[in-house]
Amino acid sequence: MKKVFKLFIVSLLLIFSSALIFAQENQNNENEGKIIIQDKENTNSGLAFRNAIGGYFVWNYKSPIGGIQYERWVTDLLSTKFNFYVFYDPSENFIWEHLMDYTITTEFNLKLYETAFNEEFASRLFAFLMLGHRGYSIRTYERDESYNISGYSDSYYPVMLASLGFGFDFIFAEHLSIPFQIGFMGAFPNDEYAALCIGTGIRYIF
Repeated sequence: MKKVFKLFIVSLLLIFSSALIFAQENQNNENEGKIIIQDKENTNSGLAFRNAIGGYFVWNYKSPIGGIQYERWVTDLLSTKFNFYVFYDPSENFIWEHLMDYTITTEFNLKLYETAFNEEFASRLFAFLMLGHRGYSIRTYERDESYNISGYSDSYYPVMLASLGFGFDFIFAEHLSIPFQIGFMGAFPNDEYAALCIGTGIRYIF
């Protein structure tokens, strides 16, 4: 399974590199793709803003993740997203399977195309590569014949995450961003899998 996951990571890097070449070629050709590099001085569509903060959620069949997100466009083509989620409930009656669960991820976005339809609405197409870490702890209770808790044990499971795909960022009213992403996500060494993932969120851009 580890060999399969290594092949998955190499495939992600190759695809992302191809997307980078595609974006660079489009930027150098004004007649193809027409990537629009805009400044705050000449547009109110929201494309000129370089920061975004809000919430996000990524679904896959085994371990969906979500939380708060901050994005920063470091160049006209590349942005970074930092995502964080934490859950902790030490009570004996917690409703979730996990006693503790957290996720920390970093995502790199490569802009492929963007356009402003008017001053209030714009869209952006991008490729993304996400790398991250998830950790969770499961508490297993021991019960006596009367079903009273007589003891418990905690087990911690670290997981490394990687994901790659494409996304669309829709900008409304100049400051409201609703992204939609689709791609593939893989995990190891615990909860090993590679599967389709779909993500969305809502952010304030500034």
